[in-house]
Amino acid sequence: PVPPGDSTIRVQATDTGGLSVVDTFNLTVNDVVDPPTGGNLVVNGEFENNSVPANPGWGTFSSIPGWVATTGLIEVQEISGPSNNAAGDAVVELDAVGNSTVSQTINNLAAGTYEFSFAYAQGGPSFTNGIAVTLNGQAIGGLNPTPGYTTVTETVTHTGGDFVIAFAGTGPSDGRGTHIDSVSLIAVDDPDPTNSPPTSSPIADRAIDEDDAVSFSVAGSFSDPDGNNTLDFEAFGLPDGLSINGNTGVISGALSAQLQASITTPTTFDITVVADDDEFSVDEDFTLTVNPVSGPTGPSDNLIVNGEFEEHPTLTRGGWDVFDFIEGWNATVGGVEVQEVSGPSGNIAGDAVVELDAEGNSRIGQTVDELEAGRYLLEFAYALGGDDPSTNGMQVFIDDQLIETLQPTQPGYQTFSFEFDWTEPDLRLDFAAIGTSDGRGTHIDSVELIRLGSSADDIA
Repeated sequence: PVPPGDSTIRVQATDTGGLSVVDTFNLTVNDVVDPPTGGNLVVNGEFENNSVPANPGWGTFSSIPGWVATTGLIEVQEISGPSNNAAGDAVVELDAVGNSTVSQTINNLAAGTYEFSFAYAQGGPSFTNGIAVTLNGQAIGGLNPTPGYTTVTETVTHTGGDFVIAFAGTGPSDGRGTHIDSVSLIAVDDPDPTNSPPTSSPIADRAIDEDDAVSFSVAGSFSDPDGNNTLDFEAFGLPDGLSINGNTGVISGALSAQLQASITTPTTFDITVVADDDEFSVDEDFTLTVNPVSGPTGPSDNLIVNGEFEEHPTLTRGGWDVFDFIEGWNATVGGVEVQEVSGPSGNIAGDAVVELDAEGNSRIGQTVDELEAGRYLLEFAYALGGDDPSTNGMQVFIDDQLIETLQPTQPGYQTFSFEFDWTEPDLRLDFAAIGTSDGRGTHIDSVELIRLGSSADDIA
C-alpha cells in the first residue's frame, strides 16, 4: 500500500515519430482513521491535558490539545471532585469572557456507525446558560442545562471524510455558561457478517370498491434468506382507514366515510411497503385503485324529513303552536311555530306552514346524514307573513355558511332554488328570521333536498 503523504507523479507521452512530452502532478494520499471498535476517537475528551497552573484554578486559551476556539476562548476549570465534573478534574465552560464555540475535527474518519457522547451541566444561574451542539453541522436538540451533569448519547452514521464536533454557548454572554465534560466518539460494532438482507418480489397492484372491507397480506412478497429473522412491516401512502399489521404484513380496514364521500371517479394510491430484520430493510411499491360505488342514475327522492311540516304535535292555540322541535326539525333559537291554514292561499302543500318569528325571531334546522357525494338541489317556498315587509326577512344556511338572504315584500309564495356540489357525509340546513322580532315573520313550506347526480357534468 502507498503510505500517506504527497508524491510527485511524472507522465511522459511519446508518439510514433519518437517525439515526446513530459508533465508532472502531485498526488496526496490521506490517512483514513479506521479505529478499533471501542476506542475513543476524540482527543483530550475529558480536557485533562491543559495548561491551567493550579488545582483549583482556571484559564482561558485559544486552543488546547485536540480543541480549538472558533469563537471566543476555551475556558478550562480544574476543580477536583465528582460534584464539580463528570470525570477527572477538568471541565470546559462555554462562556469564557463571553459566549464561545469550541470544536474538534477528526480528519478523514472512515464511513461507519458511531456513538457520540458527552456530559453537560448548568454553570451558575440557569438564565445565563444555554448550549448548542452540532455534529458535521447537524444539531442535537432537546438540551436544557440543569444543576448536575446529564449525559447525552447519539448514534451517528458517517459517510466518510472529516468529522467536526462543535459546542457553543447560547445564553447571555456574561462569563457564566454551560459546563461540558467527557466527550467521546466510538465506532459501533460492524453489522453481523452472517446476516443477509431480506429479499423481495413485486406486490401485485390491487383494486377495491370504496365500501369494501379490506384484508390482504403482502408478507408473501418478502423473505429472510437466513431463515432465522422475524421481519417487521411498515406501509406508507395507505388511504385513510387502512393500516398494516407490523408483525403479519396484513393490510386491513375500511375507507373512512369522509374519503368514501370524496371518491367520485377511480382514485389510485401509491403505496410503499418496507420489511426489515432490525439490521437491513427492503421495500416494494404497488398501487391500490379505489372505485366509487355506483349511485342513483337519476334524481333522488326528497332527503328532507317532514319538509311540508305536516307531522307535528297537536296545535293548542287555535290553529297554531310553538314547539322546541317537531318531526325532523329543531329550533336552535326561539321555537318552531307551526300554523295550520287550510287551502292553497295559505300554503303550498298540505295544511301546515312554519313561521320564522314564533314569539320572537327564531332559527330552525335539520341535519341530513348518510349523503353521497354529488350535485344537490335545495328548494323551498317562502312568503310574506302579515302585511309589513319590515317584520319579515330570512337567511338560509348550509353548514353554518350563509347561502342567501331573502326579503319577501308582498303576499303569495315564491320558490327559492339553489344547486350545489357536496362531498361530506352530513349536511346541516338552517332557516333564520332577520326581520323585526315581533311575532310576525316569513312563512316557509315545501322544503326539498334532492341529489341530482354524481356531478354537474353528469347532469348536463
